[in-house]
Amino acid sequence: KTPFYAGAGRLTAVVGSWRDVDELVRAREDAQQERATLEATVNSLLDPHVMLQAIRDADERIVDFEYAEANDAACEYMQMRREELVGSRLLDLLPGQAGAGMLQLYATAVETGQPLLLDDYAYSHEIVGEGRRYDIRAIRVHDGLSFTWRDVTDRFHASQVLAESEARYRLLADNSSDVVAHVRDDHYVWVSTSVEGMLGWRPEELLGQPSAEYVHPDDLPRVISGRVLLQAGRAARRRYRFRAKDGTYHWVDTQGAPLILGDGETDGSVLSMRIVDAEVRAQEALELRARLDHLTGLANREEAFGRLGQILQRTRRGGDEIAVLFCDFDDFKRVNDRHGHAGGDELLRTVAGRIRMAVRSADLVARIGG
Repeated sequence: KTPFYAGAGRLTAVVGSWRDVDELVRAREDAQQERATLEATVNSLLDPHVMLQAIRDADERIVDFEYAEANDAACEYMQMRREELVGSRLLDLLPGQAGAGMLQLYATAVETGQPLLLDDYAYSHEIVGEGRRYDIRAIRVHDGLSFTWRDVTDRFHASQVLAESEARYRLLADNSSDVVAHVRDDHYVWVSTSVEGMLGWRPEELLGQPSAEYVHPDDLPRVISGRVLLQAGRAARRRYRFRAKDGTYHWVDTQGAPLILGDGETDGSVLSMRIVDAEVRAQEALELRARLDHLTGLANREEAFGRLGQILQRTRRGGDEIAVLFCDFDDFKRVNDRHGHAGGDELLRTVAGRIRMAVRSADLVARIGG
């Protein structure tokens, strides 16, 4: 508004103009609201975030950066209040970033517009006071960077401990006489190198293959029952025949247990396996010896009556008939008395052999008495 005077300076009127500024006011309010929302969002981040403004020399080269904005997490990590951090220069707070080459990486990101992505980056932080590891993300904004970082030092140390632990376990597994395998969803996901010396397979030949593929078909029910126990979170021990690379089958003893991870989740199972062919042969020999007469090689009394009971059950169901013949040696004592027990034993073996030759292979011949 402008006053209007006439004559002797007497005010006679006021001349004015106006302009509609509703849109400007609303735009300012929207911008303030947007900035408040952005600040709240950035401050809610768990990771530190700052805005870095490039500082250039007379030749327009970037020689430093200034902290233009900082969220709460950044202030806490840098151990400074926001009013102290904002306006500070990067190299004043972290001079080692120039020598470590990080300043040049930041400058390149600003000049090229290519985002900066660094994982597990090692840096001796001047404020924190020790060597740390960082995941860093930075993207150009005007003549500066939107910059965030995450301290992953604990993750790095944990991964080192885990790697060392895995290396020790793998060393033990690979140098064990037993085969050790990790099975997930009934497929091999890891097998120790000892499998090649034991069964001829290279570990990589088994990876991704179904474990049942190598089990003798007659032994699959036994293996499946063990698998049910493992899925129920219990250990399982089974003996079955496993196919080697040359096509032969070997008896193996396996001990399986669920693989429980650190978070309590189950990741399949771990199996240890060893060949027990010699043990199985020895056991079969013992079982055979328990069923046979040691002198004649015929079935003994217990084996004979057990098998006779099975034969009778089959004949009753099928309506067939069987014949049972008992043979006795008269005056056998006289043979022993005249020729000694060795002569009597030879007579028993000879007669047993002749009877066995005179009957069918499916017929049962046994020594019942002395």
